[in-house]
Amino acid sequence: MAKLLYLFMSGLLAQASSPELTALQKEYTQLHAIYSRSKAKYDALTAQLAQSRARAVHLPFACNGRLTTQNNTPVSTGNRTAQPTLYFTPYKGNRISLFRGGRWQHQSFTQASLSLGSGLSTDTNYDVFAYNTGSSVAIEFSAGWANDSTRTEALTKQDGVWVKGADPSRLYIGTIRTETATTTADAATARLVWNYYNRIPTLFYFTDLTNTWTYNGTAWRQSNSNVANAFPFVIGLPEALVRVRVHGVAGTAAALTWTSHGIGLDSTTINSAQLMGSAANPSLGTSSDAEYAVYPAAGFHQLYWLETTDGANTVTFWGDNGNTKVRTGMEGWLEG
Repeated sequence: MAKLLYLFMSGLLAQASSPELTALQKEYTQLHAIYSRSKAKYDALTAQLAQSRARAVHLPFACNGRLTTQNNTPVSTGNRTAQPTLYFTPYKGNRISLFRGGRWQHQSFTQASLSLGSGLSTDTNYDVFAYNTGSSVAIEFSAGWANDSTRTEALTKQDGVWVKGADPSRLYIGTIRTETATTTADAATARLVWNYYNRIPTLFYFTDLTNTWTYNGTAWRQSNSNVANAFPFVIGLPEALVRVRVHGVAGTAAALTWTSHGIGLDSTTINSAQLMGSAANPSLGTSSDAEYAVYPAAGFHQLYWLETTDGANTVTFWGDNGNTKVRTGMEGWLEG
């Protein structure tokens, strides 16, 4: 363009008189300056656009949000049972990357919510996805899992990021499990909301407030044969650590008897605890603990408080022993 302008102006200059020559030279100089500034601005904008595209491509993992059952509260510390609404709330930022138009696009977002009011089934796992509506970020459920451990809709990776297998514009952000067709829970007694991004240790615990109970079998069984002595939880991918500890007390009126508390993963008859063991002393309550750490497979699980004896004598296990100075039960945390 500059060369053409130069030739054009040169032709005019050759035909111009001295006053005209001066005016044309001035006009040429002005036009050339305008062109130079415009080209420099164009080149700068082109470089800036290339840098922005490069940054967008290299930020596919940005997801400053958490799934929660509490409005505008990304980390809920209370016991949230019978919750009818799921929220995706900004956490440590408000940016998210979604795959749109064949590339990752980085954008800000505000809290999105989703009602559990219709179309869901009781005691069923559902994956949760974030997507762009064209004007904002929203969340949606997958189809219900086929069973406690098998997805109906597969996940896949787009540039190393988990997305819905059939639609990479849907970013996988976590998994929930329903308690009823319209509610879920995120409480110390049931962790049924699991985050893929921004996971934190979420606590769980329960106690058995029965005074005492007895057992003299050698088989592992659920503590006190109480179905409530269990902790249900869900995880979406097998990369979340779970740590759990049982604290129990036992005694016997007869001779020294070996007894143990244990922890069962999805079993009331198979102990999985890595640490355990104690002895029930005559006329004296003896502490008996068990500890277990595991990366469970994806899906719904239950951790059970177990107990056993050597069968030699009847053992008395304590719940609270009828006072406020004894508490036995199970506690721990999972990344969710």
